Amino acid sequence: MLKELLIKNFTSFKNESLFSMEADYDRVSEHSNHIVEIADNRLLKTASCYGPNGGGKSNLLRVLSLIKALQKGSTLLFPDYEFACVYSGSKEIEITVFFVDEEFEIGYKFNIIAERKYDETEGIDEQAFKRSPITTFIFNINYESVTFRKAGTQEFTSLFERFSDGRITGEFFETILINLSVKLAKNKTVVSYIYENFANNDGDLPLQFDIIRRLMGQINSIRRLEILRGAYTPEYFNFVESNSAQIVKLLSKVDIKVHSIKVKKENPTPVFFVREVLQNGKKTYIELPLKMESSGTAKIFDLFVNILMFLDKGTIFYCNDINAYLHPKLTRALVELFQQNQNHAQLIFNSHDIINMDNELFRRDEIWFVFRDENYSSTLVPLSNIVNYKGEQVRKDAKFNKQYLEGRFGADPFIRKGLDWNE
Repeated sequence: MLKELLIKNFTSFKNESLFSMEADYDRVSEHSNHIVEIADNRLLKTASCYGPNGGGKSNLLRVLSLIKALQKGSTLLFPDYEFACVYSGSKEIEITVFFVDEEFEIGYKFNIIAERKYDETEGIDEQAFKRSPITTFIFNINYESVTFRKAGTQEFTSLFERFSDGRITGEFFETILINLSVKLAKNKTVVSYIYENFANNDGDLPLQFDIIRRLMGQINSIRRLEILRGAYTPEYFNFVESNSAQIVKLLSKVDIKVHSIKVKKENPTPVFFVREVLQNGKKTYIELPLKMESSGTAKIFDLFVNILMFLDKGTIFYCNDINAYLHPKLTRALVELFQQNQNHAQLIFNSHDIINMDNELFRRDEIWFVFRDENYSSTLVPLSNIVNYKGEQVRKDAKFNKQYLEGRFGADPFIRKGLDWNE
């Protein structure tokens, strides 16, 4: 499970900013069932991020994609934008993430510099890359470290440190790091190297390799919650076929009435909803391909399948602009699915859907605001940290969305009255 993120000099986050999934146990008492107690930690199952357009909500979620992508290879495809904060004067991005499983809390820190890759041998020059919406990046690593602590202990132990000059220190890996400092590429992480060569198996491992395996398991559990838009796999269809009754039950809870679901793998549109209808006064069943359903129905079906496939695996889901996909009631149902789930899955999303910003759905530490400060740097603040001029915390029975619209939290867009579009 994700415990916290420390971000510095990444896109709109110039200054060090903390995002935490740790429950504010001292100041927030409501919805105790939203908390998972794991390895001496109390972690939240959901977090929702609000704020004005351009505040940095999407950039927060991009950190999660970056953490996962960094381990996959030396060249990575990303939308063409600057990774480092453009007005910081530095190109070095600093990220620290803490994960927790049943036995360990593991910290992973890395400092990187993102560089665009131009391949002139392919006939693609720098200007062509700049015009492309997708760019290949190389991430050169200036610093990398892993620390860990076992549940029941307080002190963290350093597993290794890697420095900008290539040196790698760490007594746990002394035997394998002797030559690694020389041969490890600048854009290859120590974590991925050790995992691929020593820790990528299901057997018993020495502690140092087990920590790396656990860390990679957490990183690999990060998953973007999105509409698949036809990018289906055989595993997807097998899952739908095997779990159709559960999917039908979930659809029914959000008022999408389906009698059953059929999968015809040989068909160009393999998923069919079986609907009960009246024909000439008699009940009959008609199979409709999913493409004939409304786009909203297709979206919620896609999201439910995506979630159910990975919910019991402790997946860390993130979703950008969740309100672009779903009616507010469906968003609520989705959030409640995670909050009521007994597994260790988490959902982190951003939204402009303030209808669901209420005390019946969220704890105060599950609501975050992302906005720009006076220096145009993104700032992260949980609702549980906001106080009024008397130093009083927002009450747990307050109308969160009403106070947000009134500007009490400082993260809403200011619209000048009488806005003249012809100016």
